[in-house]
Amino acid sequence: MVTLLGVYVFVIKDYFHLEEYTNQMSQNVTTRFLSYFYPREPDDIVVVNTDQHSVEQWPPSYIDYAKWLEFLIDYSPKAIVVDINFEQRLHAEYKDALVEVLADAHDYEVPIYGIVSENSDPDIAQWLKPIGTRWDDLELGYYPIRDSNNHFMAGVQIYHDFYTEVDQRYQVPMFLKWPSRPLPQGSGFWSKLKAGWDCVLHCADHPDDKPYFDKFKVQDMVVSHQQATEQFTDRIVFFGSERPASKDFFPNPIYGQVPGVFLHALALDNLIKYGDNYIKRDDSLPLFAGQGAGGLIEILLLITNLCLFLRFESTLNEDDFKQPRQVGKVLLKTFLWAVFCFVITVLGVALSHLLLRSDPSNIIGLLATNIFMYETIYYFFVWLFALNIFRLTARSPSNQLKENP
Repeated sequence: MVTLLGVYVFVIKDYFHLEEYTNQMSQNVTTRFLSYFYPREPDDIVVVNTDQHSVEQWPPSYIDYAKWLEFLIDYSPKAIVVDINFEQRLHAEYKDALVEVLADAHDYEVPIYGIVSENSDPDIAQWLKPIGTRWDDLELGYYPIRDSNNHFMAGVQIYHDFYTEVDQRYQVPMFLKWPSRPLPQGSGFWSKLKAGWDCVLHCADHPDDKPYFDKFKVQDMVVSHQQATEQFTDRIVFFGSERPASKDFFPNPIYGQVPGVFLHALALDNLIKYGDNYIKRDDSLPLFAGQGAGGLIEILLLITNLCLFLRFESTLNEDDFKQPRQVGKVLLKTFLWAVFCFVITVLGVALSHLLLRSDPSNIIGLLATNIFMYETIYYFFVWLFALNIFRLTARSPSNQLKENP
């Protein structure tokens, strides 16, 4: 009963939000542990950011944006994604300069993608290919395929237009894989495994600066013609803002606070490397705490572990607690049972991850749930042990007279 009550209160109803916490912890651990296995083939992605040092007075003027975008357009990138919403301003000085640059990009066949919302300046928005806007209730670790208006998010839109058409049925958010610090050339499986474990322990204390893409601050991107050609020609350029006051930052288990534009860039990189077979949150079957088909495996694991416990409990009897040697054997059995349940849980979550392509967010939650079962065993042992001590020491006087005539 203790086990069932604990599962109901802490997992199914999640009154204390423990499942949400353990899911996030699991995502963070998995992201760090697997970060060194992320493939690092050459990609087409470069990120350019503005920050508080880009201009003397914030925000940048239209002429600043016109100058920066014109420089990029001159080197014929494959596309430019502007992760900035050009809202209507009361003082729109030099707006014509920006509109002219965007019109030139259209003539030069350099597509410019940007945020188009009801607050966007229509003179600027007419030259932008719309992408999904910011979303509410961002689930850490996830990247939505579409926004609330059913527009593809920036990374997905670029993948759809330049790489592989994305099936319209794809709706559920993708779980982003993040790369970590590069290892020496030729590092093998065990080196990556060791580095991943080290990242689990220490990446939060010493986060990397940014993901591994080629990246520039706008004030540093004006380089030699040869360098600019190598960096920008025929590549996807994500242009965003890195100013802390913009609040366009998201926490990441490897990199700390990451500017939002990197989420779009990494989503595209994930899709390039893994295709539509991305790891996803499966809400198609809301069987258990919104986890979909992955939740069904959780239920099966819990039932399996509970049945194993009941089977184990049925093999015990009071005689097992009358001698120290027997108690030692029972404790050894308990330890082996706990290890077996741990293995069953890990294998079950791995099966869910591999077969259902669902995110690895439940392993710590499942292990925490199993703790209720371990606690049940503990209290069961204490009860049996106390019962036997009571029977051995609290004998009735009549029994003592019969034994000593």
